[in-house]
Amino acid sequence: MKKQAFRTITMLSLLLMLAAVSVNAQQLSENKIAVNIPFDFAVGETKLPAGKYTLRRIISTSAADQLLIRNAEARVDMRSGITRPNRASEVQKQSKLIFNRYGDQYFLSQVWTAGSDTGRDLLQSRGERNLAKELARNNSEHHKVTITGGRQ
Repeated sequence: MKKQAFRTITMLSLLLMLAAVSVNAQQLSENKIAVNIPFDFAVGETKLPAGKYTLRRIISTSAADQLLIRNAEARVDMRSGITRPNRASEVQKQSKLIFNRYGDQYFLSQVWTAGSDTGRDLLQSRGERNLAKELARNNSEHHKVTITGGRQ
């Protein structure tokens, strides 16, 4: 009798844990950021036009998730390269995208979602690394540009 009760409790506990993980993953995958980006920019090696975008995290089984980036007007529908988690010291009040700006070129660098203390870092492309090296040789600086958006 004790064995049966122990098995039942163990199975129920396991099922509850799986349900909680499933609900949490579903909530994360449904978070979208809607943002108007007023300049052309790059994600990895891909150049994208200015416009209204939605971004959604594509959750994988590893920590190396991707972003789904969409612009219906320009018919852009792409996946970013691999992203890495980045933790902030506090929960974000607004969703925001952070770009690295080198001269007149912008590269998406980070994505933060309101209500979370974990953002996503995008890896630098070869083109961005080359620009950064060139600026360092010329003693020039790059700048960070932040665009805030809303959660959808």
